[in-house]
Amino acid sequence: MIIISAIILINPKIGLQEKERKITFLPIFISIILGALTGFYTGIFGGGANVFIIFGFILIFGHTFLQATASSKLPNLLINAISVPMFIVKGFVNWEIAIPLTLSTAAGSYFGARLAVEKGNKFIRALFVGLVFILALKYLI
Repeated sequence: MIIISAIILINPKIGLQEKERKITFLPIFISIILGALTGFYTGIFGGGANVFIIFGFILIFGHTFLQATASSKLPNLLINAISVPMFIVKGFVNWEIAIPLTLSTAAGSYFGARLAVEKGNKFIRALFVGLVFILALKYLI
């Protein structure tokens, strides 16, 4: 995550404008590897995986932050759809906490998506760098 922060800070225009890239075998292959590693990471740790997904969309496919954030929702949905049943079956879900948290997360997601669309790429980029930096410090400590 520190490397991701550094790359974004060193390249102030990264993720602000869409870069047209042809989708060939190599980017698809890299995205499959990134997806598998991110899924594995998410299955173990959970938090922070979206950082890798968003950064992959920006770096591999030339998306803007807004496009990458929007595109990352589908892999996140699949990650959760695959991992949640495993945790439910094994009895690790605390329903008294999970249900209110899920409902409030849904509301926060709605308002966050509206704000992201209104404010655009520069706003998302600034939040992304801050989030990645904080997560990197958390994992280091």
